[in-house]
Amino acid sequence: CRKVARAREVSTPSGKQGEVLIDDRPVFYLRTTFGGKSAYDRAKIVANRLDRMLEKDLKPNELEIERRGDSWCIIARGEVLVSLDSVEAKAHGMPPKKLVEIWRGNLEQVLRGQ
Repeated sequence: CRKVARAREVSTPSGKQGEVLIDDRPVFYLRTTFGGKSAYDRAKIVANRLDRMLEKDLKPNELEIERRGDSWCIIARGEVLVSLDSVEAKAHGMPPKKLVEIWRGNLEQVLRGQ
């Protein structure tokens, strides 16, 4: 049985955010709007990308971090799974590179079944 990615909207004291889960385990939270899309809309897009990769047996060692312009991205098989900018990182209270490394670590752990 394969892993499944999905998104849900979560209300917090600082507002609504989008949560990306794999098999009901939170992988990361998106807290800001970008390109006219809410945090939850962005989380749905990311979950769909992840789910397509999970259908094709995504492995932890396929996850790469790359800087593209002003954004940091997690990439697998040449496709951007999620990207974040300094605004998203500031909402999490840390530098973008550190946040993207944490997100990749979370994703790797879930893919490994840890």
